[in-house]
Amino acid sequence: MTTKEILNQYRFKAKKAEQTREEYDQFMTRATKMTASFGESAGHTNRVSDKVGENAIKLADLRAEWEKNWLEAERERLNIVELINQIDEPHRTILMERYIHEKNFEEISVELKYSYAWTTHLHGEALQKIADHIKE
Repeated sequence: MTTKEILNQYRFKAKKAEQTREEYDQFMTRATKMTASFGESAGHTNRVSDKVGENAIKLADLRAEWEKNWLEAERERLNIVELINQIDEPHRTILMERYIHEKNFEEISVELKYSYAWTTHLHGEALQKIADHIKE
């Protein structure tokens, strides 16, 4: 795995957690809008109860999946921050802004008052410094 791929793991895991959370929220919205209409037949009432139970199980499963994905993303973020903190400034800031705060090079350049070219050059140096730390 390349250094960039390692640093991007947090982004991928955070995105997965976010997608699961959105799926949970959408399902919750649909489930709370569901109204039970009770018919005269016992069979109809049982189907409604079954559907409510199925929705409750689905919500619990989605919530558990979201929590698992969120914890994985958070663990990965902490690992990456620990790795990035092993290098000096301004390389550290560039990597933190890029891979943790998900900013593009233009935004980072403006913040640091560097040219775009210099920022990308420093980014390359920072990746090499991280790769060197990984090899140690």
